[in-house]
Amino acid sequence: MRGITAHHPDGEAAVLAIKAGADVILYPSNVEKAVLGIKQALASGEIAETRLDESVRRILSAKAGLGLDKSRFSDINKLDRLLGSNEHRLAARSIIENAITLVRDQHGILPLKLAPEKTVLFINLIDNKAGWPPPPPGSTFLAELLKRHPKTTAVEVSDSTSPAEFTLVRKLASLSDVIITCGFIRVAAYKGSVDLSAGQIDLLKHLSATQKPFAFVLYGSPYLISFVPELPTYVLAYEYYPGAEEAALRAIVGEIEFKGKLPIELPGFYGIGYSAATSR
Repeated sequence: MRGITAHHPDGEAAVLAIKAGADVILYPSNVEKAVLGIKQALASGEIAETRLDESVRRILSAKAGLGLDKSRFSDINKLDRLLGSNEHRLAARSIIENAITLVRDQHGILPLKLAPEKTVLFINLIDNKAGWPPPPPGSTFLAELLKRHPKTTAVEVSDSTSPAEFTLVRKLASLSDVIITCGFIRVAAYKGSVDLSAGQIDLLKHLSATQKPFAFVLYGSPYLISFVPELPTYVLAYEYYPGAEEAALRAIVGEIEFKGKLPIELPGFYGIGYSAATSR
């Protein structure tokens, strides 16, 4: 990963990974230097041979557990049945429901109480329209929201949204009782930023200043708060797929609890393991 190799030479990075507990050095940028670094660390005693034996044992045990010591090949005709089983679907649903993380709820609006007479504005905010697999991002969340609250207006904001359209979204927000925004933001690798337009950032800051309930759910890169620290609510779903959207919707309306904890640090804001749900 560039975050490692930008700060450590190939050999040193490999040694540090093993010392941190890694069993496999995955895709080193220079295999020869990585192997040489590990050999030198062994020779100097920086890494004990027993430490490598532990990793080898775990790797071989994992392969044996999958039967790879008896057969190296998989029957691809069974993949759909095995991977698409009801058991696996239920496991996937459980995993994502337990991962949804409430990072911030400054005004205590979550879970949302959507009275039938209240008007909801749903804003689907995507970094850009290109490269998304079907179904379109936000469509599952919106469909589930409409089942629960038909009095919902939906708009989409992307990198191609015009200034006039941003003005219209602000007007709709001022006329709505509740605002829910789903942000689909892919990691902008090596850029040190998020791929949002100035108009999108300004809209989020404008909505953050509103005095009405504003729920924000982020899919993908969890670091947007560094660029829009004003966000009063911050829910992380991490993934882009429909199951993540449904789980996030169920969490913000109170059908399931927020059980997730931050797997990373949000520098200057929250540490690893933080959850606003357990800090109330």
